[in-house]
Amino acid sequence: MVRYCEKCREIHDAGDMCPKYKEQLKKHPEWLAEAADFANVAAQERLVSTQALDSVCKVVNKISGSELSFEGTKQAARDIQVFAKLNSDSFRNSGQFANAQAASETLKNGSEGFQRYLKGRLNGTGQEIDWLRSQQGKFSGILKKSTLPDGNTVGYDGETINRFTGKVIERTSVKAAEGSSGLYTNAKDIVEALEKGTLNPKDAVTGVKGTKEAVAKALEKRVSEAAASGDTNLANKLTQAKDTLKINEMGTMDSTKESTDRLLEKIKNGNANTTITPDLVAQKAAQGAVVGAAVSLTISSITNYIKYKNGEITRDEAFRDVGEDSVKGVITGGAMGVITLFLPGGAIGFVAGVAIGMYISEVTGNFLDEVFGKGAYEQILHACGYVSGTAKNVVDMISQFGESVENINKYNTQSTQIQNSIVKNQKINRKTLDEINGLLEDF
Repeated sequence: MVRYCEKCREIHDAGDMCPKYKEQLKKHPEWLAEAADFANVAAQERLVSTQALDSVCKVVNKISGSELSFEGTKQAARDIQVFAKLNSDSFRNSGQFANAQAASETLKNGSEGFQRYLKGRLNGTGQEIDWLRSQQGKFSGILKKSTLPDGNTVGYDGETINRFTGKVIERTSVKAAEGSSGLYTNAKDIVEALEKGTLNPKDAVTGVKGTKEAVAKALEKRVSEAAASGDTNLANKLTQAKDTLKINEMGTMDSTKESTDRLLEKIKNGNANTTITPDLVAQKAAQGAVVGAAVSLTISSITNYIKYKNGEITRDEAFRDVGEDSVKGVITGGAMGVITLFLPGGAIGFVAGVAIGMYISEVTGNFLDEVFGKGAYEQILHACGYVSGTAKNVVDMISQFGESVENINKYNTQSTQIQNSIVKNQKINRKTLDEINGLLEDF
């Protein structure tokens, strides 16, 4: 694959770099180390905010027979969104959720009534964020955009808008419940919103499992009451709603409770972050490194960093593109044998001596040899404090550990079989001895 270069107005191969950028890299060899740092940090952030570490965890669990689990994927990002939404919505004036420490103090000093209120807000806001993430993950998101408007909107929580016309396509009332009483209250609220006109019969409702049945029963009851009182307009309106109101179920009462309990624990422990903090990234990155995650330093990553240094793209654009590019080739398990670098000195990479591993592919290695001369780039990285070979040692250790666990399990199985065989033989021998003694007594 080839690409057109705006810098020199030439066509380049995918594995090549614009000669103008090569010249800059020769003049500023320190940019290579900076690019490695930048790629390392960007990849860590990417690993935190996506599911990329899930596959790593599965591989290591398979090798070692362990049950490693960690939150450092979509769960962390989702919970951050919940706290950010609380800060911009329910507590936007008080600042009680402006940061993790403020949230912790708010919970600690809150009355029982406040804690009940907070629990309800966590139920609802968690479900709203789950709805939004679900909408954003759909293919239809190319044409439609879903949002959660700030403030207390009446009758609905989310909007779905046509990206091209800006017209509202649908409004959604998002409901969550931990028990049957909450489910009943939600259904009653939905019917009241339909009565008042704040929720249109052609709009949508998203609730936990059981919401469809609860709303259907509530509508039936209200239609009967309206008909009995002679309010035919209301009866007809609610009857129409029974046929047209879209009700989607997402999650369960149990999953709502689990989410709220986890969020409350985070608030209590001072971890109710409203943004992805360096400490949070470092914690999750360290978990990724422990289970053997590694990312690639590519020509594309180096090029994007140089573009950022030149002011051709913003830091956010570089961070996004380098992060995506680096994580595309996440390495796990025995395949990490090609790793040549292990970065303990990144801006947020160093945690107890463990960081995300980084490897240089043959293509990138050949390119760097061309720019700096054979082996010169290694010396540049060494001079900046990087440690070669450590990553390979880590994966060798993990592999050896896995083999040891398998051997132990095998020996345990063999030992059990031998013990069972001995017991069985003892029983047979005892039976034979008893039979001989019986014959001797008869004789």
